[in-house]
Amino acid sequence: MKKYLYFVVVLLMSGAVLMACSDENNENDKSNNNANNTVNADNDGENDDTNEDGDNNDGDSTYTTKYMEIGEPTTENSTIGEFEYVINGIEKIDLPEEEYTEDLAYGLIFDVTITAVDPENIEGEEMMFDELLEADLFKDEEEYDSAGSNDTWGFPELVDIPEETVEKGKTVDGEILMSVYEGEADLDEYQLVFGFGLEALSDKLILEFTPDDFE
Repeated sequence: MKKYLYFVVVLLMSGAVLMACSDENNENDKSNNNANNTVNADNDGENDDTNEDGDNNDGDSTYTTKYMEIGEPTTENSTIGEFEYVINGIEKIDLPEEEYTEDLAYGLIFDVTITAVDPENIEGEEMMFDELLEADLFKDEEEYDSAGSNDTWGFPELVDIPEETVEKGKTVDGEILMSVYEGEADLDEYQLVFGFGLEALSDKLILEFTPDDFE
């Protein structure tokens, strides 16, 4: 949730700047309208070809989907900068009896290393490394059906949460705790996803794994 809020703040600030620029551009457009209409009429055929390719549409996202491998670094680019993730391993654990419910089968702890390659902090705001632990657990299906919940902050005694400020070039180790739903305990394959639902603001990183990867 912290990471999502950070993205929202960045988006709102960008929108304010764009609105200010738009007002100025509207005045310039009025004075140049006749000349532009003449040029556009001559170039209609060329513009149609460009739009069909879709390469020059301002709405096209510059972000993409990347697949991770255990032990291998993967770079995530976003509106808050460039970060490198490494999933070092996955440990299956029993959840504490006092916290156990019939809906949860077991826990998965993901050992992750994060490097702030080129962060872009908002002026006056500090970003913490634990904000980068936001992730979702899904079945290995295109529908992205949930297979568990992110309980990293619900069971802080079970995981290592890096409470450190993000700085350029800095690397930290941390852990993510996913509680697997009882009905999804015996799946053949799962997906851990960073950046789900943020495709317009960030790369989406996907780690596909099976029970054979559990330690």
